Amino acid sequence: MKILIRFSLIFLCSVSQAQDIKLENFWVKGSDKIYFGVTNYLRIQGDVNAITKIDCNVGIQRQHDTLLVLPTTGRVKITIYTTYTETSYSYDAISMPLPTLSFTCVDLKKVAPTVRLTPALSDDLFSHYKIIQYTILIGDKERTSHTDYLTAEVLAAIDQIPEGKKFHISNLVFWNKETNHYIDVNPAISFGLDYEKKGTNNFTNSCIAGYITQ
Repeated sequence: MKILIRFSLIFLCSVSQAQDIKLENFWVKGSDKIYFGVTNYLRIQGDVNAITKIDCNVGIQRQHDTLLVLPTTGRVKITIYTTYTETSYSYDAISMPLPTLSFTCVDLKKVAPTVRLTPALSDDLFSHYKIIQYTILIGDKERTSHTDYLTAEVLAAIDQIPEGKKFHISNLVFWNKETNHYIDVNPAISFGLDYEKKGTNNFTNSCIAGYITQ
């Protein structure tokens, strides 16, 4: 009897481990959205050694604990089989959006405002990410900063843009803290200054974010 009980416990433990297998969406934790035209990374959580087969209606590649999925549009269905279980997941493959950006005044030392570059506040892909690097083209000079704040040099250069001219965000790197995932985007978004609103002010005595317009 003791041997039978011990065998039963081992069997139940094996079943429990296999049932713990889940897929984590690298883009946004818990999201059922993935994107066509790019490689999507889905992390397998649980006992990956218990997996016997993975079925999918689009092409996939498994790299140990990660599935690489490159879908076309439509519904993507993934089924993971173990010795004891069969678990299915479903994702919508949609077009990869471009980020919508905003410039926000931040007074870090309560003395002089600076400007932070952020994704627009809405429940889209990029609102779950933080900008950790940007490249900005002002005139014929390109500047890269490993932060989401506009440097003093960048602010001064923007302040000197002639009326009717634009500056351009040519590259952005985003980071999602929850999933430790990075997105590198070349959005080619252009902005100018509203000179009617700006008047004779400059960034030394007012926040230039209030004058930036797309």
